[in-house]
Amino acid sequence: MKFDMGRAWSQATKMLSTNRDLVLVLAGVFFFLPLLALSLTLPDVMAGLPKDPEAQQAALMAAFEQLLTDYWWAFLLAEVFSGIGALALLALLRDSSRPTLAEALKLGGMAVVSYFAARILVSIALLLALSIPASLGAVAGIPAVAILSEGIGVGLVMYLFVRLSLTIPTIGIERVYSPITAMVRSWRLTKGHSLRLLAFYFLIGVCALVIYLVVSMIFGLVFALFGEESQAILASLLASLLAAAMLSVMVAVLAAAHRQLAHAKSENA
Repeated sequence: MKFDMGRAWSQATKMLSTNRDLVLVLAGVFFFLPLLALSLTLPDVMAGLPKDPEAQQAALMAAFEQLLTDYWWAFLLAEVFSGIGALALLALLRDSSRPTLAEALKLGGMAVVSYFAARILVSIALLLALSIPASLGAVAGIPAVAILSEGIGVGLVMYLFVRLSLTIPTIGIERVYSPITAMVRSWRLTKGHSLRLLAFYFLIGVCALVIYLVVSMIFGLVFALFGEESQAILASLLASLLAAAMLSVMVAVLAAAHRQLAHAKSENA
């Protein structure tokens, strides 16, 4: 049985609507509020940049490095909150034992270390998949080979991203707390479904981006009627709200993909 994109999307939207109240609570506390706090706390790295493109790029990189150095703790806290929220949401949407909100949050707290370890391992795998071919191409010293190597690297990143995309759902739903075991489980679940999953994720990503841009543009025109300070606060509120909504949808999408492929795997076993 091939992965059914339409069925997965229907299941994702059904899970969100069925658990609407709990989803709103989790998304509000663990996605929206941390993102809003970050947005209002962090300085504007675009302010005071030089007009020269080369100097602007160097200044922007330096500003981002300084931002990470000064506010690493804020990023870490936001990641902890979003991790617990995502794991709790996965448990609420898919756990057959139907946990309460408190039980789901407890599960999220217990699994958050595994969540971070898995995120780090997956990030390392993606980074190596991108950098190794690019480095080999650069060593060759031939422009065509370098371009081809970079293309291979991008292809490997997309492939690994899809094959490991169910690692976090495996941790949150199946309560597999070993990151390596969860990654292996994701690899097995996604076997034979890579292209369909990639198309599914791509379509959802494009739709989310279009919605984000259109809504931001429309409300940006309204916010322009306010003062500069009020405009910045309203823009942060909107951006955090949209990001929280998209994160919630993505968690539901991953839960639906896991449900379909895990069911298919159990039937074939």
